[in-house]
Parts: sequence; structure tokens; C-alpha cells
Amino acid sequence: PHYNTFGLIDTHDTTLTFNPAGTHELKVAGTTTVLTEGDLADYTIVVGEPTPAEGKATFKVKLTQAGINKLAEKGGKTLEFTYTMKLNATAVMDSKNVNKVTVEYGRKTDDFNDVVTTPGNEKEVYTGGYRFIKTDVSTEKPLANAEFVVRDADATTAKYLKIDDTTKEISWVTSVTDATTFTTGTDGIVDIKGLTYGTYYLEE
Repeated sequence: PHYNTFGLIDTHDTTLTFNPAGTHELKVAGTTTVLTEGDLADYTIVVGEPTPAEGKATFKVKLTQAGINKLAEKGGKTLEFTYTMKLNATAVMDSKNVNKVTVEYGRKTDDFNDVVTTPGNEKEVYTGGYRFIKTDVSTEKPLANAEFVVRDADATTAKYLKIDDTTKEISWVTSVTDATTFTTGTDGIVDIKGLTYGTYYLEE
């Protein structure tokens, strides 16, 4: 059938953030056909469509008729959308964050609506973390304003964790002075999260 409606609907927990201005690509898998973004091109990205349920966020990759025509020309091929989704500051350590994609396709006119939404793949994303409590050796009471950095190895060649203040991007630096400093609060607690599962070391 000749469709005039085709889109990918991404529904995700609000603990995940999609940046429509970030790197993404829509292509016909197995071919050199890369679709271009824009109202007068092959597809658009609409954040908040369809209207999300509570605790969820959405965006839709909507193919224009030009994009649908390109897909039809490659009959039987898979449409592949590559993008980046990030955990944001509301993510809870060791709790799942769900991301699900469904496909919407069909024909819609003023007279009838023959659009089908098919179930898609669901992925769960986790972030690891650990809570530390610094106590005074003599009084055993919580100690505020203790400072730590995180190392990736127990060796002189270890690198130090750096978290960008704005983007929250994680990188590993060779100098401790460039590393992110974690400071305990009045309760002596410091939380470290956002790292992939593995072994890390604290240096006070």
C-alpha cells in the first residue's frame, strides 16, 4: 500500500533525556541512502508527540512524503535511526530507566484513518553508584567538607574522574587538579553516580 504516514515513536522515562540538536542519523540500512532532516526534506523530529503519560517523555521521527517515497524505493529494507539518549540528574542509582520505540504507519486522509502502531523494542538503562559516609576517627560523628576524587585504578598510572559542570559528560584526566572534587555534606555523605559498573577508588 502507498502510505502517507510513517513515524518512529520513542517513549522513555523522564530520567532519560533526548537532545534533538545532538548527533543523530536516519538511514535505510544496508544502503547509502541517508535521509535528511527538515520540513521540506525527508523527516522532522517533534519532541512531546504524542502527548506523554505521567513520568514519561516522547518524541516522534516523522517522515515526510519525500522520505516515505525514498523508503518505498528501497522496498523490503530496514529503516535505522541512530541517536543518543542520556541519563539525567533525576536518575536513581540502580533503578531501571525504560526506553521504548514503536512504529506508526498507514494512510490518513480527511475521510478515514488507517494508521497502525506496532509494538517495538524496549530497553532498560541502569546507572550505578555508591554512597559514602565520612566520619571523624575520634568521635565517630559525620564529618562535613571532606574532599575526594575518584580514580580508575589503584596504580600510579591511574586516571581521575572529571564530570563537566554543564553537560555532565564524563571523562578521565591524568592530573588530579583537573578532576572533579566530591565534598561531603553536613551529614558526612557524598554520592557518586553515573559511572558504568566496575571497580573504582577514592582518594581523599
